[in-house]
Amino acid sequence: MGRGAEIMVFRSAAQALLTRWYAAVAGLLLTAAAACTVFSLVPPSYSSGATEMFVQPRMGGGRSGNPLLDIDMTLNTTSSIVLQTLGTREAIADIKRSTGCSYKIEKSGSVIAVDPFIFISTQCDTPGESVALVNYFVDRTANVLADYQRELKVPQFRFIQVQTTVGPTRPLYVMVSRQTAVAGTVALLGIVITAATILLGERWARGRRETGALVPRTLDAIPGGPSFTVSADSAAVDKVVSNGNHRDALSLRW
Repeated sequence: MGRGAEIMVFRSAAQALLTRWYAAVAGLLLTAAAACTVFSLVPPSYSSGATEMFVQPRMGGGRSGNPLLDIDMTLNTTSSIVLQTLGTREAIADIKRSTGCSYKIEKSGSVIAVDPFIFISTQCDTPGESVALVNYFVDRTANVLADYQRELKVPQFRFIQVQTTVGPTRPLYVMVSRQTAVAGTVALLGIVITAATILLGERWARGRRETGALVPRTLDAIPGGPSFTVSADSAAVDKVVSNGNHRDALSLRW
């Protein structure tokens, strides 16, 4: 199809939509209503978060008495251990299955040498659940680190501590991606269906008009064609009933 033909097709489609603007408006209103309904049916989501900081114990001279600090004084190893424990696929799946919430625990990604921070973020269907899950992981972080240091026989006064520096934050409404995706799909399908219905209806109506212009309504309208009438009287009909002779019942006059 050449460019000229494409322009003609586009103009024809645009003209059909403008001609049947009332149908287009009705279709768009129904599409908007359907998209809003679908959007409202998808449950909302609320997000909360907290920032945790690992704090070294006070130490005198010599060794720290804590293998985690002897290996890495920057606390990067310590934060990695906690992340690996709390952020496993099994743990994420368990939380999702039991609460319906999702969460992330990650490091700050800072380029500085010492990075003692980790960030906790949750996403739940209600604000209360989101905050409660943040508090759960705040406590869980401290317990995981304490249990690990006990296994290493670290004296308690040499423990690396966990402090909450920020949070839990006020829950915020989150525009869930599946909400916009589903509503957008419904809107797109509605627009396509509306346009296709209008164009097909206009094509069908045009075909009807063209067929009506080409085919005469009666045989009398055919130039030079024959003209005839069909007549029947009651006596002939009674004769048909008695004799079964249709030719006596109907007489054609040309």
